[in-house]
Amino acid sequence: MGKVISVEKWFRGQERYLLFMFESQQMNTDMIKLLKVSLIALFIASLSGCAAFHSGYITDSTALSQANFSYVDRQVQGYSRATYVFGIGGNARQALVDEAKEKMRLEEPLGDNQAYANITVNWKNSYIIFGIVMTVKCTVTADIVEFKK
Repeated sequence: MGKVISVEKWFRGQERYLLFMFESQQMNTDMIKLLKVSLIALFIASLSGCAAFHSGYITDSTALSQANFSYVDRQVQGYSRATYVFGIGGNARQALVDEAKEKMRLEEPLGDNQAYANITVNWKNSYIIFGIVMTVKCTVTADIVEFKK
């Protein structure tokens, strides 16, 4: 079993330790420097923080109620991004959607008897440095279907 000491003796030992800590000027100076550096590091880390929020919706673009089609490609995407500083800059939300759709059309053009189906529009808002800088990313995703003649 461990050594048993009285509470009084333990407190005397702690008291000596605390007196040594506070009497040593060098130790106090080092502790103050460490505290300042820690606070500065914490402040810098808080400025570089980031938060992101996601949202989105799906639209009914093509009537797929009959079995007269086949999937040509799934999950084709186009995206656009805008950055705002103090709320200034970038495009309006509808302009971001239009730009993302146009990029999707350029990357995956439609052929004869084809259409986009199951179109989804997703948003990601990222806030950096206490919301001073905000980045909005719009992603448009769709499936390409081909109708039988």
